[in-house]
Amino acid sequence: MCGLAGRQKAWAFHDRDFPFFASPAVTKEVVVFGGRDKLLHCVKRADGLPVWRFATRGKVDSSPVICGNQVVVGSDDGRLYVVSLDKGKELWSYEVGQAIESSPAVAGGRVVIGADDGQRLLFWHEVNLLHLTPGAGAMYCGGCLRDNALVAALRKLGHQVLMVPLYLPLTLDEEDQSAGTPLFFGGISVYLEQKSPLFRGRRAGCMICLPRAACCNGPPAKQPRRARRTWGN
Repeated sequence: MCGLAGRQKAWAFHDRDFPFFASPAVTKEVVVFGGRDKLLHCVKRADGLPVWRFATRGKVDSSPVICGNQVVVGSDDGRLYVVSLDKGKELWSYEVGQAIESSPAVAGGRVVIGADDGQRLLFWHEVNLLHLTPGAGAMYCGGCLRDNALVAALRKLGHQVLMVPLYLPLTLDEEDQSAGTPLFFGGISVYLEQKSPLFRGRRAGCMICLPRAACCNGPPAKQPRRARRTWGN
């Protein structure tokens, strides 16, 4: 890192004997760059001290792009990575199958990048997700607690996530991320359908309400039986 005013070297970074071909992405606090050591590095802009590093399975000649609190970069291992800027943790990745040496372009929530096979790929940087969780009624469920924390983290990153309980509502000791969302496949409905024919007339495709609710309009009308044909008539 060199200062423009005095044209003097402010600091230098050296981790291992691997060259750096990618251009760095710079913010007010950090500098992010990839190297032939298969790593994505993040160092402090002020003094060059390491903040974190993220390991890929190939050379990182793709220049990273910083989007808010996320970093987008390609690798020679054939994957496009999105990692968090603060901790360098992988948020998601997509396997292209060919080395990615080009730099991503990000605009309007979309990521465009090219691979060595000549294909150009378009991704949505911010995604809309539907997350289903079982629900355990009045009991604490480890899976539900995990799902609730995952949805909270995704929403914090800016993604639109709808969390839907499958069978029963959630019991949590933290903010319920499924608040206000109806059950997808109510456990009471499943039980009643198994026990009584009265509750088996639900219209196909409606997975939320009981058969006599307004949106289902009750059970479907019975079709008249066809007259039997007897031979000789």
